[in-house]
Amino acid sequence: MTIKQELTHYGIAYYSILCIAAFVSGYLAIGLSFHYQFYDGLVSWYFPHAVRVVSLFVLPFRHWLIFLFVTTMGSDSFYHLHYPNEEGISLDTLKTFMLYVSSEAFIGAGIYLLYKRYVSDWFTIKGVVWLLSLSVLYRFGYLIIPGILKSGFFSLIPADKFVEYFAAIQLSGYLVGFTYCLLCTYINGI
Repeated sequence: MTIKQELTHYGIAYYSILCIAAFVSGYLAIGLSFHYQFYDGLVSWYFPHAVRVVSLFVLPFRHWLIFLFVTTMGSDSFYHLHYPNEEGISLDTLKTFMLYVSSEAFIGAGIYLLYKRYVSDWFTIKGVVWLLSLSVLYRFGYLIIPGILKSGFFSLIPADKFVEYFAAIQLSGYLVGFTYCLLCTYINGI
C-alpha cells in the first residue's frame, strides 16, 4: 500500500489520533517512571518500554515506527519540561535522540519479523514464551548500542557502577514489559 493509498484508507484523523496518543503515552509513561526509581534519576520501572513493546506487537510496523518516534518525543518533552539543563536542546541532545530512536527502530524491525514468524497466538504457552523472549531481546538490543557508546543517560552512570546500573536498567524494563504484555494479553482474551 502506498502512502497516498494508506492516507486515503486510514485517513489523516487516524494518524493524528495515533500521534497524539503516542505523545501523551510517552509523556505520561516517563512521568510515571519517575515515581518508581531505584537509583535517583537513572534507574526506574521504565514504563515507556512497556508501551513501546506492546505497541510493536499490536500495531502494523509502519504505524509502530510513527508511534515509536512520537512516544520518544513525548518522553523527551517530559525531561526538558521537568528537568531543564542550562544548554536546552543542543545538537548533542538531537544526536542522542536520533541514536536511541534509530537503534530502537532497527532492533524493533528484527523483533517484529521474529514476532510475525513465530507468534501466531498470544494465548498459548509458546506464544507467551515468544512474547517474553522478544521483549527481553528488544530491550537489550536497543540499549546495548547507547550503553557501549556511553551516550545519553549512560554517560551519567559512574564507571565503577556501570554493570550494576546497566543490569538494573535491563531488569526494570523487563519487569514492566512482562507485566504490561500479560495485562494486554488478559484484556485481549476477555
